[in-house]
Formats: sequence, C-alpha cells, structure tokens
Amino acid sequence: MRLPARVTVRALWPYQHLLRACVLRSPNVFHRERRSPIRWVAIFQDTPAMLAVRQEREALHYEYLQKNEHEILLAGGLREAPGSTFVGSLWVLEVASRERAVELVENDPYFVPTYRSYQLLTWGKAFAEKKVIL
Repeated sequence: MRLPARVTVRALWPYQHLLRACVLRSPNVFHRERRSPIRWVAIFQDTPAMLAVRQEREALHYEYLQKNEHEILLAGGLREAPGSTFVGSLWVLEVASRERAVELVENDPYFVPTYRSYQLLTWGKAFAEKKVIL
C-alpha cells in the first residue's frame, strides 16, 4: 500500500489496529534512538608536586593520548603565563557516556588523585555545523 504524501489521521484510521500491533510489539519501530557521542571537557588542576609526575610519566601519557585519540580530541597543559610551570590541563572528549569519560581520565598515566583533581563538564560548541581545526 502506498500512502499519499500528506497522510492524515483520518486516512490511517482503517489501519489503526495494524499500527497499534506494530507499536505494541516493538516500541521503537517508528522511532529509533540515535546514540551519538557526547562532548565533555575535563579540566585538571595540578598541585606543585604533579610536576615530578609529569616528568616521570610523560612518554606514557603521550602514548595514552595517541592510543585514545578517537575519543580524546584535544589535550594540552595549562599555564598561568607562557613559559611558566604547568598548573593543570584541559581535554575535549567525545564519548558515549560520562562513565567512559571518567574511565579515560582516571586511566591516564598522569592521573594521580593526590596530585591532580579534575572537573568533568558537558560541552556544546557554538556554531555546531562549523568545522574547527587547531
């Protein structure tokens, strides 16, 4: 059966029992939820003792970032002024869930809770259709 381009409720009335049966059997027949990744920003704050951890684990940290580059889109250290010591860092992640974001953060070789804390926030980019390359 081919439906007209503009379908009204009245036009479908004779077929309501079929539509209802489809919906009852599978509630997602007409609406499939599309799971798209969520953007998160991780903002890290370091204590002064974190500098030693950074120096010791730098190679492992970069390897970790590279291994997870499909989810950790941007990453970099934060300083109060150019050339000063690191006081934290920032990541932009695109992952399926908050749990995955936490997993990525807490499995990073740089993550030592005694020396580094973090805040995890969802992020929506203005001008979503505009591609950005850094």
